[in-house]
Amino acid sequence: MNELSIDNVMTHTRYLADELPERFSGNVNEQKAAAYLEQAMKAAGISARLHEYGDTRAFPWIPACSLPLRKRGSSLPSPS
Repeated sequence: MNELSIDNVMTHTRYLADELPERFSGNVNEQKAAAYLEQAMKAAGISARLHEYGDTRAFPWIPACSLPLRKRGSSLPSPS
């Protein structure tokens, strides 16, 4: 594996930010970014492979979703 350097990291970061700025789920820039990162990892000697999971486009009107964390075996709190 190639040595990690800040210059190398910044080169990849700049490419992604400048050339593929909008990488929404399911759009062409997301696919290009994934292919670019796969190639960059392989060039660095890291085993990498892309996996596709069908249509995983996000809903732009739902900015985030969170789930409560709980310990195994415990129950979720009752709604108020």
